[in-house]
Order: sequence, then structure tokens, then C-alpha cells
Amino acid sequence: KLAPPRHSDHTRVRDYKRSVDEVLEASAGLTDEQKVAVEFFDDKLLGIGRSVGAAGRAHADEMDLDRWVHLFFTNTVSLFDALVVCWYQKVKYDAVRPFSAIRHVYGSNPVTAWGGPGKGRVTDIPADEWTSYLNVGDHPEYPSGSTTLCAAQAQAVRRFFDDDVLDLRFTTAAGKTRVEPGITPARDVELHYSTWTDFVRECAVSRVRGGRDGPEISPGG
Repeated sequence: KLAPPRHSDHTRVRDYKRSVDEVLEASAGLTDEQKVAVEFFDDKLLGIGRSVGAAGRAHADEMDLDRWVHLFFTNTVSLFDALVVCWYQKVKYDAVRPFSAIRHVYGSNPVTAWGGPGKGRVTDIPADEWTSYLNVGDHPEYPSGSTTLCAAQAQAVRRFFDDDVLDLRFTTAAGKTRVEPGITPARDVELHYSTWTDFVRECAVSRVRGGRDGPEISPGG
């Protein structure tokens, strides 16, 4: 059973505002490396597809064809099963996205946040004009689908190999982000996640930084 999302309950005024302010703070403080990570985890072929392959390569000395098949089958089943539960909970709680919460708290008052492609940190954005770094899906926010996928895959592969080893590396060349092409990152950025624990934590945080999810996201789905 998944607990209801306190951060999107507008009757809990203090918790609600604190969550909104955390999203705005993350938006305002976006670094090049964070933007690269946000886009990496938003692209499921990269964030999900590459990670299981990296885990397999890290254990390549033990991997014959049968074990490769078992690894990818285990991973795939974990993803689909987790998504079924995730979507059930999304419909059940029908939680708002950050852009709705920000408008509810601040109306048209100015806030400080990422100002849009190439604009960096801006201090006087009307709250009802705030936009997230990532495009936002037209479905309920809680629990985080992406975080659920990351966590489910991590647990499946941990059990398969009986360890937490990942050793995933991914490099984005200067100016090759999708949101700010030609601008970000200013220089090549290499992401490195040595363990599945690191991978899941960064996946979860990336959804807040990207403005798609509130800070109370569910890594377990």
C-alpha cells in the first residue's frame, strides 16, 4: 500500500508550500551536469536501456547467452509489473504536477527559477508563467513513473547478480542537450553511477530538478 502524497495535499498548507519552494529552488539552481542528468533519465532508452546493459558488461566474465537472456527477461518483467502498480496509484491519488502547485501558491507573484532555454536563473518570473525544464506529461504526478522504473530495474538486477554494482558511464558533448542545444553543457559532461543505489537516487532527484515531479516521489513505485 502506497501512502497518499502529502506534498500535493493543498489542505496541508505548510507541507504544500515547502514542496513548491523545493521545486523552485531546484529549478533556479540547475547546473550543466544536472541538466544533462535530467535529460538522460527522461530518455528511457538511455536511462533504462543503457543501465541494464552496463550491469551486464560489469559482470561479463560470468555471462553466457543464457544468462544474458535471463537478465533481460528479469529486467523487462520487473518494469512492466512495476508500471501496472504505478499507474493504479496515479489514478487513485490524481496528484497535481508542480506547475499547478506553483500557481496555486504564488499566483502571478514573481518567483526565482530557471527562465527558459539559454536564460539561466531569473529572479522575476510570474509564477503563473513558470515552466519546467522538461515538458510535463498530461497525467497525474504521484508516484513518479520514471523513478518507479529506475527502482524496479535496480532491484531486479541487484537480485540477479546479488550485488549493487552498476558502473554506468554516459558522456554528453558540449552543446548537445535537447533543451538547450548549442548552449548546454558548456563542456563535455560525463555521468557516472558506480552503484544501483546511486543510479536510483539520481533518477529520483532528476524528476524534481526537471520540474515534472514534486519532492515526495516514490522510488519503490
